[in-house]
Amino acid sequence: MTLRVSADAGMRRLDGGRIVLGGAPLRLFRLSPAGAARLDGWLDGEPVSERPADRRLARRLLEAGVVHPACGADSDGCASEVTLVVPVHDRPDRLARLLDDTGSAVDAIVIVDDASPDAQGIAEVACRSGATLLRQPRRSGPAAARNRGWRAAGTDLVLFVDSDCHRPRPGPAGEWLARLRGQMAAPDVGIVAPRITAPDGCAVSDGGIRTEDALVAYERDRSPLDQGPSPARVHPNGRVRYVPAAALLVRRSVLDALGGFDESLEVGEDVDLVWRADSSGYRVRYDPSVAFSHDVRPDMRSWLAQRYRYGTSAAQLDRRHPGAVAPAAVGWPVALAWTLAVAGKPRAALAVTAVNVARARRLFTALEAPPPGWRAEAARLAVQGHLGGGRLLADALRRAWWPLLVPASATRIGRRVAAAAVLTAAWEAVSATGGGGRGARSGRAAAQSLALRLADDLAYGVGVWAGALRDRRLGALLPRLTR
Repeated sequence: MTLRVSADAGMRRLDGGRIVLGGAPLRLFRLSPAGAARLDGWLDGEPVSERPADRRLARRLLEAGVVHPACGADSDGCASEVTLVVPVHDRPDRLARLLDDTGSAVDAIVIVDDASPDAQGIAEVACRSGATLLRQPRRSGPAAARNRGWRAAGTDLVLFVDSDCHRPRPGPAGEWLARLRGQMAAPDVGIVAPRITAPDGCAVSDGGIRTEDALVAYERDRSPLDQGPSPARVHPNGRVRYVPAAALLVRRSVLDALGGFDESLEVGEDVDLVWRADSSGYRVRYDPSVAFSHDVRPDMRSWLAQRYRYGTSAAQLDRRHPGAVAPAAVGWPVALAWTLAVAGKPRAALAVTAVNVARARRLFTALEAPPPGWRAEAARLAVQGHLGGGRLLADALRRAWWPLLVPASATRIGRRVAAAAVLTAAWEAVSATGGGGRGARSGRAAAQSLALRLADDLAYGVGVWAGALRDRRLGALLPRLTR
């Protein structure tokens, strides 16, 4: 197959391109002059040649997440046919909208009605689209519905799309699917996920942003389904740790090998499938050049209930994938430095940070000839790691650990920690909404975004604790400290 690659957004090159830094976890590669020249050509659009050495180098960089497959609609794609599988419970109007958007691009359609009360409405939509309709005798959940759907499919590729998704991009019809199939041209890729975004548009009333529209605006910035604008290899320790089953293209052979979705999981069955695929040697790719819009919950009550349900999946996922759902995965020096800082010991915190800078320098001193500017690069890596680790710890404080933070706020240190966690969220809300701009409207938008962020974190955290207590498993509440 013809393979082209693009650089990851976080990739950096030093020493004339011979030193390559990037990926998640961070990796350092030192290339020969010929290897650096080949990488220059690939990033300029040249295909990777069939020479074994070139393929090995490209594979190492792809595995590390330093580069990603560049698959446009005109790429050499997988020639296999595709069956669209849609699990649905009522909402025939949304099902019809989805099929209007996607039906012409696929080779077959299977609709699995999960015991909808409006069975007639679902049947009419299926009949109009020429789909195969399967009906569950009793409501069994999305995992069981998807499993029944893919087992009825007769194609090598299965595209799962939920009925509350719509408007795949880019158009015209079929280009979005061609891009996803292009990723499947690599034989080790088993799952490809597009980007899932909130709908465009947000009405504003004279009195400010209405609650339901504020949810849409918030979801555009912080939806747990949206994994961002940059492509990635998906794995538990990567920058993109999971992708949702709201839209997934999967090889039938992978589903056969893994047994499909785990039907014992009411929530998180998609994350479990992705992680099982990765641990079994199948690569999972996130391709944001394709995107689906996803409906937002219509009111605060259902939106918070959704977040709570997401949180309840953490304990069961931790049982199946220990450590993968830790609320924060940071280096122990980073955690120690921030602990000392909030405890009012800034000198000790700076000392630990200096030690971490020295440890980062060893990345380069291990080379025979460290490149020019390596000291500044080592310092940048260490500072970036400390800032990123601090943000992860603040997120964990607001989400998984806030029940412990509430009583701790009676102490001076506890109040500092709580203030730091909230201020981090406030800064992100201002940055996301442009709240630092002119006018009261932008300020109200930032305040509403912060309020929704805190409500989101609290609801998710309650779910995490409920799941941990139910399953008597605390792994989803413990940080994962690394070297």
